[in-house]
Amino acid sequence: MKSYYKYWGKAQKQDDGTYKYHLLPYHCLDVAAVGVVLAELDQSRVIAFQKIAKTLQINLASLIAIVLSVHDLGKFAKTFQVMVPDVQKLLQGENRGRIIPVRHDALGAALWRDRYVNRISERLMDLYGIEGLSILEALDIIVSTTTGHHGIPANPEGSININDFFDDSDFESVDEFWTDLLALFDVQLFTNNINNLQMLGQIADFIKTASWEIAGFITFSDWIGSNSECFKPLEKEIPLNEYWEQSLINANDAVRRCGIISASSRKTYSFPFLFPQISKTPTPLQHFCDTCEIPDIPQLWVLEDVTGAGKTEAALILTARLLSKGLGNGVFIALPTMATSDAMYKRFSKQYRLLFEDNSKPSLVLAHGARHLSKEFSASFLEKNENVEINDVEYTDVHCSRWFSDTNKKALLADAGVGTVDQVLISVLPARHQSLRMFGLHGKVLVIDEVHAYDSYQHRLLCGLLEHHAKQGGSVILLSATLPIKIRQSFTNAYLNGSVGNKTKFLQNDAYPLVTYVGSDSKIVEVHQDTRSDLKRSVIVDFEFDYNNAIKLLIENAKNGKCCCWIRNTVSDAVSVYEDIATLYPKELVSLLHSRFTYADRIDKEGELLYHFGPKSGSDLRKGRIVIATQVIEQSLDVDFDVIVTDLAPMDYILQRIGRLFRHKRDAFGNRSNIEIRGIPTVIIYGPEPDDTPKCTWYSSVLPGASFVYKDHAVLWKTQQAFIDTGMKITTPGDENSIDGIRNLMKKVYGDESLNTPEKLMQQEGTAQSDSFAKDSMGRFNMLSLAEGYSPKSSIHWYEEISVPTRIGEPQIEVYLAKVNNAKLEPFEDGEYPWDLSVVKVRSGLFAGISFYNEDSKLVEQLKSETKRLSEKSFVVPMRSDCDKWFCDILSKKKGPCRFIYETDKGFQVLYVDK
Repeated sequence: MKSYYKYWGKAQKQDDGTYKYHLLPYHCLDVAAVGVVLAELDQSRVIAFQKIAKTLQINLASLIAIVLSVHDLGKFAKTFQVMVPDVQKLLQGENRGRIIPVRHDALGAALWRDRYVNRISERLMDLYGIEGLSILEALDIIVSTTTGHHGIPANPEGSININDFFDDSDFESVDEFWTDLLALFDVQLFTNNINNLQMLGQIADFIKTASWEIAGFITFSDWIGSNSECFKPLEKEIPLNEYWEQSLINANDAVRRCGIISASSRKTYSFPFLFPQISKTPTPLQHFCDTCEIPDIPQLWVLEDVTGAGKTEAALILTARLLSKGLGNGVFIALPTMATSDAMYKRFSKQYRLLFEDNSKPSLVLAHGARHLSKEFSASFLEKNENVEINDVEYTDVHCSRWFSDTNKKALLADAGVGTVDQVLISVLPARHQSLRMFGLHGKVLVIDEVHAYDSYQHRLLCGLLEHHAKQGGSVILLSATLPIKIRQSFTNAYLNGSVGNKTKFLQNDAYPLVTYVGSDSKIVEVHQDTRSDLKRSVIVDFEFDYNNAIKLLIENAKNGKCCCWIRNTVSDAVSVYEDIATLYPKELVSLLHSRFTYADRIDKEGELLYHFGPKSGSDLRKGRIVIATQVIEQSLDVDFDVIVTDLAPMDYILQRIGRLFRHKRDAFGNRSNIEIRGIPTVIIYGPEPDDTPKCTWYSSVLPGASFVYKDHAVLWKTQQAFIDTGMKITTPGDENSIDGIRNLMKKVYGDESLNTPEKLMQQEGTAQSDSFAKDSMGRFNMLSLAEGYSPKSSIHWYEEISVPTRIGEPQIEVYLAKVNNAKLEPFEDGEYPWDLSVVKVRSGLFAGISFYNEDSKLVEQLKSETKRLSEKSFVVPMRSDCDKWFCDILSKKKGPCRFIYETDKGFQVLYVDK
């Protein structure tokens, strides 16, 4: 009997207290078999392995097998085996060692370092001198990647003395297993062909870059290879070569079942096939993306055009063309919010299949924290029996393997995906299992929408992601309504740094609309675009300084059959104007939308808005209605209003908001029409009166709450002044000679050509700039040092995914509303996921220093003890009914007695005693 059969790899406790176990050599081979099978079925997943195998002159399957089969060598430690003493004693006749809290992955890395790498280090240095250091560095990365299969690089701390964890019999078993593996897979690198390792040093930098995706590949293989349904526990001894053949059969079934095999991209591209409804009338941007030259190299595209110009369709046209050229094996579309992701998912679900061959089964995944609440996404799941023909399942439009759907960590492995930008930014942060996301992104065409919406922290992470994706030969498409040239330059620099090294090429063209192309050969092309004729328009800008007059204006227009919207900068301001208008106008015609509704109410309200003001709405649904909303209406909802009032906000936000004004072509009554005949659109901006020498309280005296949202009041002042200087008009898109064009308006507010800052606003401007610099620095600090490879050197600290921020600012917390019913708490909302639907997101500051009264505290404690869905840290608010209101009385350290209130029409509020 080979000594390595005396070690268990997986153990499951049974109901009777005994254990079923799977021998360690078998588990190691299971994981290797998964990797080999995946490489055979989907070569796009192992491009890095192919290059390494070619360099080392070794068979690809042998390389993958030997690397993956040693991932768990740390489990040979007596200190690991004793964790299940009954099985250890059964296999080894005695209990050896004691449990020491050092992970088996770190032990495996230390074992490799001290027992194997160090053995050949002297020979390598003697043979190759200083070049031997590069070889050893590459080996260190491979070891860290192989053993770090639990989501973070294995860290073989120098303080680990392997003799404390392994004894001589363990070392003998490891050596025997290693020798038999080399023979099984016919690998002679570490014996007869050690000279081939010289080539490893020459691709050390490549190995560092590729190690992130390889780590994800190994993690995936370990997950699948640990599935006891596919790899049944085996306790008896059989020769390794016999077990290997059976494991390959099991792995083939397991890999096919999980749906990981990439669907074949469509080899031919046709605009009419992809978009038959618009192929005869494409926008200029879409026509350009359909006909422009696309070289056979990785590339970056930046598409800037006005709202409604069809940027999404243009991006999909480019994506289809890239995929047809073999420049990608899938696509992921990233957006700033869950709401925008949900909206894009609905659109893309009707389109994504056309990117792939007819006989393939591409999967589409929605990736964000509340995706299970999407009815469309839930409807896409295939049942557990995944091996069915597409025609055999009910949902033929959208397919998603359940294996992808159970966690966002796996979501990027699907052929196509839509989600929040957080899902891709995590891949460049020191979060557990980030490598799985890197593995999923590898080879994807990455489309990132609304790149103007990210702050300097996210921008820094995004640049890091672009650089790494370029290094891996990935293509990227960025979309924006408009970008300052400085931001566009930072994106092109990042991509060039990744594709051709530290090389900067300065952008020259600042026209608008604009397409920017950057090739991995460092070629840059900037092409000015025309825009659709009906999007060429002028919007009149008017100011309103009196709150009551703004309300009067909305009501008068609504009485005349118009539909109106006031976009406010804070939730509190939105609720206030809603309450004021509802006392003067029929309440059933007034609606409110902001972020502090439960998920259930938010979904309903967004649906109602689309029903009344969406593309299919007519006069009977729209006329006489007034909507009060916050920024949530700016991006995600395809709605159209006749009249818009907006609080004074930064220029780019104002330009985004007017995208909801005359968005759809309509007649004078609001019915859909072939031409726009509602007249000249006008946006009314509510805020402080213009002042050439404003005080520091110029903005906060009128909009005190919003002054904390948009802290750079110099930007707000410049926005107002820009409209005054350009004749109170916005021309979209405008050209370089249009003083009121989009690009020139932005220049007056941002960048080197902006208006001079008034003296009393300089401090606020400086504070805001310092905050922006601090966020950028925080992004640099938090981001992985990807150039170090998948190793402990890449970050000082690694964290669980939930602990790594993809955004910074005032934290948001999820508050679970609960109804008090017969002295017990139950979810505030009904449905399949009642607790999730009962969540309200609020600023954490609202809950600082608050406490419940004794009765409510006991109710919350009881609920948490009985409900697995809620953790000890979950914030639950017990609500009692009072007619149409729900309330909870609380105590605040700062404010004293307070009351939380929830109303279906107003959402969540905090009322203080002095009110």
